[in-house]
Amino acid sequence: MRNGLKIFGLAAVAALSLTALAVQDGVVLKRIAKSGDTMKFRLKAELEVQGTPVVLTGLINEKVTGVAANGNITVEQKTTDVKLDFGGSEMNPPATDDTTTTTYTPFGTIVDIKSTQTDANLARMSNLQSITIPEKPLKVGDTWDITLPKNEKGAVELKGTFKVDGAEKIGVYDTYRVKGTMKETTGDQPASVDATYWINVKDASLVKLTGTWTNAPLPQIGPSNAKITLMREG
Repeated sequence: MRNGLKIFGLAAVAALSLTALAVQDGVVLKRIAKSGDTMKFRLKAELEVQGTPVVLTGLINEKVTGVAANGNITVEQKTTDVKLDFGGSEMNPPATDDTTTTTYTPFGTIVDIKSTQTDANLARMSNLQSITIPEKPLKVGDTWDITLPKNEKGAVELKGTFKVDGAEKIGVYDTYRVKGTMKETTGDQPASVDATYWINVKDASLVKLTGTWTNAPLPQIGPSNAKITLMREG
């Protein structure tokens, strides 16, 4: 039994060493998913609406509804358990059936977005909340730039720069901590975001996100400054 435990311990050390070596040599952050996969994220958004501080919380529910032969992933998203603190007064907004379905490549580029909402700002916010990753191994210290073009859905051109800032354990997940800045290049009130993303090195799924949005084009609200946190549950 003792020898068995010793062997198990050595195997664990070896596995950790291999993981450390893989991170040191670089990791390809390619999203791996299968149809039916689900994830939940706890949302907290702090913003100001017409001079009044607002705190919005909720639970974002994601379900993978399809994985194409080319690897593109389609995800259906709904937000439940929404609560609103408007200037110190708590309220529960009426429940809605709003659903957003997004298709993106395994490296994060949005291919298509459909929603029960018709606000064109949804496409802009989707780009500002996304992260496009190079199709190559990345290690701590690596940087890259992106340019997202405008499209017929309402998104405008956006430029961004990213850096793998470190490797960090978040709960049960081994993650890369990626810092990024993105800014729209046109418009009277171009939106921008400074954010940090914690990405699971195993399957490139999001584990955590924190960020500060400037002139965030919030659907049905309009340009707002906001601080947003997403934390994966489970």
